[in-house]
Amino acid sequence: MNMPRILITGNGFDLHHKLPTTYKDFIKIISHILEDPNISFEDIYQNSDSFAEIKNSFNNDIEFCKKNIDSILEIANKNILFDFFKNELEIDTWIDFENKIEYLLEGVFHSIRVFRETIVSFGPIQANRTFTVKSHLRNNIVYSSILNFLKIITSSDSQGFILNIKYLIKKYNYYVDFDEDKILNLIYSQLIEFRKLFNLYLQTFVVPLYDKYKSGEHLSDVFSNIDYYFTFNYTPTFEKIYNFEKFDINYLHGKSEPEKENIVFGINELFDDECYKSEYIKFTKYFQKFNNRTDFYFLNKLVKSDTENYVFYFWGHSLDKSDAGYINEVFDFVDNIKSKIRRIVVIYHSEGSRSKSLLNLFSIRGKVDIENKMRNNHLLFYNINSSELKNDLEQSILNPPISFYF
Repeated sequence: MNMPRILITGNGFDLHHKLPTTYKDFIKIISHILEDPNISFEDIYQNSDSFAEIKNSFNNDIEFCKKNIDSILEIANKNILFDFFKNELEIDTWIDFENKIEYLLEGVFHSIRVFRETIVSFGPIQANRTFTVKSHLRNNIVYSSILNFLKIITSSDSQGFILNIKYLIKKYNYYVDFDEDKILNLIYSQLIEFRKLFNLYLQTFVVPLYDKYKSGEHLSDVFSNIDYYFTFNYTPTFEKIYNFEKFDINYLHGKSEPEKENIVFGINELFDDECYKSEYIKFTKYFQKFNNRTDFYFLNKLVKSDTENYVFYFWGHSLDKSDAGYINEVFDFVDNIKSKIRRIVVIYHSEGSRSKSLLNLFSIRGKVDIENKMRNNHLLFYNINSSELKNDLEQSILNPPISFYF
């Protein structure tokens, strides 16, 4: 029997290689450039919580692309989403960022429906009238804050607001409704620019680091037995550091490239069934995945056979519900084959990350499925530095691991 080994990586894979790819790295470094465009290695990377590791891992003789920095300044100074997100202190991770996009969209969705009940249903909209948050937004401060930030309304005082006629529909010389599509087009255009900004960040401050590793100490042949590689990251870390050319690198959410940003930036699912028939759907990852022509085949690239064994390795992936579709596809694949060896290995870097991954899997798959897989040794958890992981990767492709550690 053969044993295809499938490696699937998330942002933790980049962080393991000391790359500044966290949400906070991105926000802090771009914010620094806005304040001081005169930059050096230390000026930039001291904004990262991993500055000491970055300094120890990379040579500092990097010349940052002036053209890219000029483009970063141009976009960041005008982008309303960057302005919104940089002040949201509770956003720590990219998952939090996705949740915040959903929060923004959900606020727009529900506030417009409240407006239609409290304003539109009473006849033509009076453009210059001061409406009250209490009566016309049901005293919802969240809705008021979101609409005010997007300039859909302007506050006249702490309790009242005026509607921006730019986002009203006019018929027969009367304002008759809110132009929801126009509001969504505004947010989406800003999200596209935000995506471009992030791509420029990766090209300017992450990609150049690959050629600056000290002593090549990160090179390793530990993954020489991998047969398929899928990544949720936008960065070419695996191909640059491990230099494997025997198979294609499958970028599930798109790849960061110069002058091109086909990366997927959105939410997993919509929050209301009504949204699926409207412009809201373009904010979903699956729409963007097809629209941007990123890699949407995933496990269809594997030839399913009951005469082969399969091992899936998740490294640096949080296994959060935002990627539940992919996670379910892997777990269902393991369930539906009859191979002697069929297992999923979750590679973790700390006990905290292991516990979080396990909690997320319970949320996605349920107690019974996770319990059964762990009892049957179909689901394993290995520390990144453990001898068990090394043995698992290097063992004969015909034999199961000698021991299991949960």
